[in-house]
Amino acid sequence: MAKHTDDPTPQFFRGPGLMLLLASSRWRMATDAVFEDCNVSAIQTMILVSTQALQNEEGPANQVAIARFAGLDVMTMSKNVRILEGMGLVKRTTNAQDSRARTVELTKDGTARLKKLEKGLDKADVKAFDELGGVQKMRRTLAAYLESAR
Repeated sequence: MAKHTDDPTPQFFRGPGLMLLLASSRWRMATDAVFEDCNVSAIQTMILVSTQALQNEEGPANQVAIARFAGLDVMTMSKNVRILEGMGLVKRTTNAQDSRARTVELTKDGTARLKKLEKGLDKADVKAFDELGGVQKMRRTLAAYLESAR
């Protein structure tokens, strides 16, 4: 006999982490077209977003700070920043305080590409989440989680 519970979550979901993993995979499938249209990968998008966030808070940031903010390892960060620099979306300069560190800034083209990405991803969010209770509720939940993990 099946156990009755007030929890509407199907039994095959073991916890919120697994649910988030499955949901993010489905969301990623929906957003791949946006990344392709903008000629950047999901990781490169994370770098652009993180660069802009840190740049707006503190001014140009070094690659290690951006990698930490984005949750990327330094090698992945470095490889993708070189690609983004070759595309003209970011520029790297030597850090005045530490000659070993590289400072990364969005270029004008990088800012424009990021705006295009955000517009496309916003449309994907609405399509994926609005019928499930709204993007705003999910945004608040995820923002609280990400802020606590910082």
